[in-house]
Amino acid sequence: MSAPSHRMLWRAAMALEDVPVGVFDDGSPSKAPTCSSTAVEGPALGWQVERIGFPVELPVRLFFHDVRDVGLHLHSAFELLLVLSGEVDLHTAAGLQRVRAGELALVHAGEPHASHDLGGANLVLCLQLDPASARHDPDFRRRRFEIEGLNSEAPLRPLRDRLRGLLASMMWEQRLQRPGWKLEMEAAVLQIVSCLLRGLPSTLCHEGHPMLLPEEEQALGRRLQRVCQYVQEHVAEPVSVGSVAQALGWSSGYLARLFKAETGSTFGQFITLVRLRRAIDVLSRPGNGTLLDVALACGFPNAKAFNLAFRRALGCTPGEWRLAHREATGGAGSAYGAANELDAMRLLQPYVESPFC
Repeated sequence: MSAPSHRMLWRAAMALEDVPVGVFDDGSPSKAPTCSSTAVEGPALGWQVERIGFPVELPVRLFFHDVRDVGLHLHSAFELLLVLSGEVDLHTAAGLQRVRAGELALVHAGEPHASHDLGGANLVLCLQLDPASARHDPDFRRRRFEIEGLNSEAPLRPLRDRLRGLLASMMWEQRLQRPGWKLEMEAAVLQIVSCLLRGLPSTLCHEGHPMLLPEEEQALGRRLQRVCQYVQEHVAEPVSVGSVAQALGWSSGYLARLFKAETGSTFGQFITLVRLRRAIDVLSRPGNGTLLDVALACGFPNAKAFNLAFRRALGCTPGEWRLAHREATGGAGSAYGAANELDAMRLLQPYVESPFC
């Protein structure tokens, strides 16, 4: 399965879920974000949703934090991350990305992601944008940038340096708060958006989660809710388009055509993604048994098929995922660790001094 295809399927699987397991609430938007978890009843396959509040006058949040183990979650913000020290693992629909000091990472609006701290100290500068702040690109919320090579390929080095310089300048403006600092911040945001649009290829997609979708796409979730509920309840069984159609009193041809037309993926691909989501949920819990136990509980015929499907979709094996998230809290407590601001500003200084600032 190609990378664009499995990203599309990941979003299709999310778009057919109605309720998240939990909600992060970032508290007061005027302070540095400390996210607490609020229990919400929902299906075992749901994502957690991080609620992000932006200041009205400047829909931007910029802060230092140390990355901790945080399970799969999503939010409405667009994130640009600059690792200042250490290294972190970032899991997204595009796969597993290890981000080292001096490197950048993107998290798109509505994209499920998880982070892992690799057991060592790290420090990250995080910029969160309300997609509406990119007002000259009305499709920015749905845009997905191809970031492969941003940190490694020579032709993209000027873009990477430019983005790092803009992030550093924004943090100094926010820290010093000289006259006109908010105007400088707003101008830098527009420059970042412009750099991304000009420097990286992108595609448009559905926004991913019903809580983030427009009304007409929410209607899609309701129309296929019976299908999704049946698949979730029978995911450990040999589910097929024929068995689901028979259980719902539809023809298999009708169900296959409806699903393909309204989600862009085949029904078989969707079933695989639902099984993978169940597997991720199981692997994130303590005492989940052997990988074969997990595979069979999620409807895979054997460990080999489970391993192959998992690697194709997520870029790592089930064992690697379980190791990365063994200690994850799944949203309990703070999602953003406190950072030493003096150390952070010192590490940021080389980027401020770059000629791109």
